[in-house]
Amino acid sequence: MAANYKLVRNPDPANSDELKPLHPRIKSLGTLSIEQLADRAQGRSSLSPATIKSALLVIADLLQETLREGYNVNLNNIGYFSVSLKSRPVMEKNEIRSESVHFSHVNFRCAQELKDKLSTMEVTRAQSVTVPNLSQTEKELRLKKHFEQKLNLTTTEYMNLTYCSRQKALKELKSLVQEDKITKIGSKNATQYLNKSL
Repeated sequence: MAANYKLVRNPDPANSDELKPLHPRIKSLGTLSIEQLADRAQGRSSLSPATIKSALLVIADLLQETLREGYNVNLNNIGYFSVSLKSRPVMEKNEIRSESVHFSHVNFRCAQELKDKLSTMEVTRAQSVTVPNLSQTEKELRLKKHFEQKLNLTTTEYMNLTYCSRQKALKELKSLVQEDKITKIGSKNATQYLNKSL
């Protein structure tokens, strides 16, 4: 199956009238959860989806644990993970203490085998679609239906449910939290929402 792409133009940071060139960008079909990956893997091995999901969760847990301990992790055929740190700038080693050094981000270097496999991927131009303009009531009905099937909601799932951008999704989710209809848990990339009174 070919991946869809769209042509986009980056905004000009200088706000000049000069048009920036178009470049292709993958049109995402959404984000797959561990459960969905486990379901997809079912026909490729003798393992049950539950066993596959359990293995993926163990790997995710071990990745987090070993990176915290200071190891780098190489997942063969996937890539190489390491951690970056941050601190205020200093000129001498004795100008800073451990308490002032913090986690910055996770570095990921793609494995060559994965790059090689992806280098032959097929792409086709995405057909432009008319995005439905849903009312707030329709959005809340979709949310209610989502919560009947799943306990939590991510920002990406809300974007897919309501056909809106990330910025609009965050604004609308914040409004629903303030109206006491949903509850926000976690922070940054781990933020999720739970149903409260929908």
